[in-house]
Formats: sequence, C-alpha cells, structure tokens
Amino acid sequence: MSTAPHDNNPKLNNIEALRRWTGAAAGWTKWEPVHNKALADASQRMLDLAGVTTGSRVIDIACGAGDQSLAAARRAGPTGYVLATDIAQPMLDFVRSQALSADLGNISTHACPAEALPQDQAQFDAAICRLGLMLLPDPVAAVEAVYNILRPQGRFGALVFAPADKNPAHSEPVVIFSRHANKALKSTGPGLFSFSDPARLIALFEAAGFSDVRACLQEVESRDSGAI
Repeated sequence: MSTAPHDNNPKLNNIEALRRWTGAAAGWTKWEPVHNKALADASQRMLDLAGVTTGSRVIDIACGAGDQSLAAARRAGPTGYVLATDIAQPMLDFVRSQALSADLGNISTHACPAEALPQDQAQFDAAICRLGLMLLPDPVAAVEAVYNILRPQGRFGALVFAPADKNPAHSEPVVIFSRHANKALKSTGPGLFSFSDPARLIALFEAAGFSDVRACLQEVESRDSGAI
C-alpha cells in the first residue's frame, strides 16, 4: 500500500500553507503552554521512540511553536544539536526566543517546507514531528525527505491524532462546523485525522524506506480527553 500527494502541485499547496500558518502563528504560540501540558508525556515518548539521547543530532519537522524542539535539545545536551524547521518564519522566531530564554544554545532554526529540508547539513541521528505530519500538503515527499537526511539506522518519531472517535474534543466541532456550512467532511488531503489509521501511517513510512515501523496509542490526559 502506498499513498499519493494530495495535489499535483505541492508548490501551490505550500503557498497556501505558508499563508495559513504565518497567520496562525500568534494564536498558536499563545496557546503553546496549554498544548505543552497536555502533550508532555506523549512528547517524551516520541523522543524515546526516535532514540533522542545525549549527543544526538535531531531535526524537528513542522515544529510549530517548538516545545518539543526544546525538549529534544535538553535531552541532546551541549554535545547534541537540534534543527527546528517550519514553513512559517514567525513560528521559528518564537522557537528562537524560547530557546534563548531557556539558555539552550544547541538549537538552530530553518524556514522550509517539510519536503525541502536543507541538504547542507550533516546527517541526523533522529527526526521528530509533533502533530504536523497529517497537516502537510505532501506527506509522502516529506517523509521521503526525512529518510534521506537521516544517517543509516536513524529513527523518526512522529505524533498524529488517533481516530476521531477517540478524540471527540477535536472531531465533534469539525462535524458541527461542516454541517452548518453545508459541506461534506474531507476524506482526502491534509486534516487532523488523515493518518489516524495505523495501517496507512505505517505504509507511508515503509514506502519512504523506513523499516521496523510501529504505531503506538498514547492516551492524553487534559481537560479535553483524547489520544494520539
């Protein structure tokens, strides 16, 4: 099984993604502390599965406000390195300010689409992506790009949402809005639950060349229950 890009013109999709995420950055960073609290355990498990440890070189894909980037930098320590990437520069500006406040000097940022990762870097030991993979315009190309930038035996840990029935706080508003807008729910393309099927997620990684791919369920304890 394999998946295909959501559009034949990823460049145009990235223009829209840049506009959307640049506009969303202020609100996204405002609510970052709330997200971080809810995702703390899941983020640490993601780092575990990616094999992030002292001295690791880590790349964060679609890092957003970047709490997981900082967590990876703390694990990697002064002998390690984290490159936080995102299509929206305001997100990266926030990550940079947070790293400065936390006195973390082992983080750099780079603005780029997920499928166009920088090629002038030494290979990475680990890659991470927290709740970004399912929102990418071209996840197939993005995962392939990650595979190509990792060293042999490098690992990629990603968080995505589990099925909608396990995430009523996120799925029910979408259903209500779609009903009132008289629009059908999207069955393809980027969306919160586009990789909630473990088989589809595993196929995405295997098609890019990854082996020993596993999908694990992680309960999230917060005001709004859910799973990833």
